[in-house]
Amino acid sequence: MRPSRVFAATLLALALSTMSARAEDPPPTGPSPCVQECATAARAAAETCQAGGGTLEACRQAAEAQYLQCTAGCPSTPPPTTGGTPCLEQCGAQAQQAFQACRAQGGTVDSCTETAKAGYLQCASANCANQAPPTCEARCTALADGMQQHCLDEGNGADKCATVRQSALDRCTQELCSSTAQTCEDRCTDFSRGVFAECMSAGGTSTDCANQAADARAHCISEHCQPTPGPTCEDRCQARAKAAADECVAAGHPADACTTLVQQLLAHCV
Repeated sequence: MRPSRVFAATLLALALSTMSARAEDPPPTGPSPCVQECATAARAAAETCQAGGGTLEACRQAAEAQYLQCTAGCPSTPPPTTGGTPCLEQCGAQAQQAFQACRAQGGTVDSCTETAKAGYLQCASANCANQAPPTCEARCTALADGMQQHCLDEGNGADKCATVRQSALDRCTQELCSSTAQTCEDRCTDFSRGVFAECMSAGGTSTDCANQAADARAHCISEHCQPTPGPTCEDRCQARAKAAADECVAAGHPADACTTLVQQLLAHCV
């Protein structure tokens, strides 16, 4: 895949979710044996439930409840403190690894997603409560470092990859860290560029991908840029933070830790 396409897709994800790509660090530690045992027990409970005639949703909820109850008694595994990677991003890396391990053991996408999400919340509330979220510039630096490593992994020379890194850093900083507020149509244009990049990376033709991008932009403007009042970005962030807080409390974590986690999530989102 060409570096420009990789960057476009990665930059879109960074803009929409405010979660940055990580610089290359030593592999994060995996979930603790206790958490792994809880995940195995939860999957077994889901399978037993389904074998007994339970619905997929009912069995998923039962397995999730057992997992959360079980992991509440597990000691939290602190994320590694290497390379200066922000704590929340390290917890996210652990959650991704837990998801992949769960899938490798035969877990469904839904059950493994719930397992990884619960592990992320547990890691973040236990270890990241007093850490400030990464700045926009730090996230862009991590993204650019990842682009440079991807370039090197494809066999390109160090000079070329250094240029790729600088270009990615400049573009990310200009587009995401500028104090000039984007208009709604600007954001829809950025979204359509991501649609085009993803379409091209999937093997689509330039004509088809351009049409898909144009349709996506038109739909985005129609849905989100009309004068009809709707939930603001802050409203959506508040709703997302409330859902995270509810799940954090339901998992048995201290209220003050959940409050701090919500504040950090809002700082990332808004």
